[in-house]
Amino acid sequence: MAEPEQVQGLPKLLSYNAFVLTASLFLGLLFLESILDKNALSAVAVLLVLAIGLLVSSADFFIAGARSLAKRAGVAEVVIGLTVVSIGTSLPEILVTASAAYDIPTSTGDVADLAVGSIFGSVLVQITLILGIVAFTRPIRVGPEWLRRDGMLMLSANVLLGILIWTGTTLSRVEGGFLVLAYVWYVVWLVRHRKEIQEDARNQGLEPQAGESMSLWST
Repeated sequence: MAEPEQVQGLPKLLSYNAFVLTASLFLGLLFLESILDKNALSAVAVLLVLAIGLLVSSADFFIAGARSLAKRAGVAEVVIGLTVVSIGTSLPEILVTASAAYDIPTSTGDVADLAVGSIFGSVLVQITLILGIVAFTRPIRVGPEWLRRDGMLMLSANVLLGILIWTGTTLSRVEGGFLVLAYVWYVVWLVRHRKEIQEDARNQGLEPQAGESMSLWST
């Protein structure tokens, strides 16, 4: 059986030095943030470029770590994507929402709008802009089982949140607790049915083959 083609040249060099690249970008970002005038447009542009570079380089580690975790745990990568990766990509919204919730008692403005807006805005951007860019770059295969299972649940969760906000002026602690329990139930269900999900992914050819890479630096 033929060996998978190895990545050579600049992509291979970058993959080997990804840690150094990420660390350098992070330290450079911290240093420049401490010395630059944050009100200057040029300073904002420099920090934005460094932050985007840090995001791109660190994404390689995140993808590789998630795939390794899936293989070691013996679960389908879609399960890791729906749990570990989804939480990781949602950390900005989690931090914004937590900060807004902390500031609500002392803030004169309606900081809760920022929290809710960041959640709905993130969902909108990911299912339109991000998914559109990825599909434009490389067509995405979506298994019918995933669409019936996780797609409908995602739609139901968004509809439920919209109803809770539409029918009342606030999200109560009871409603918040219900939303948390719904997500915990979903994660537990995924873990308990991980073997069936992995088998479905293999039958539909959605599990990546050996030697296939998802690295941002590979071709």
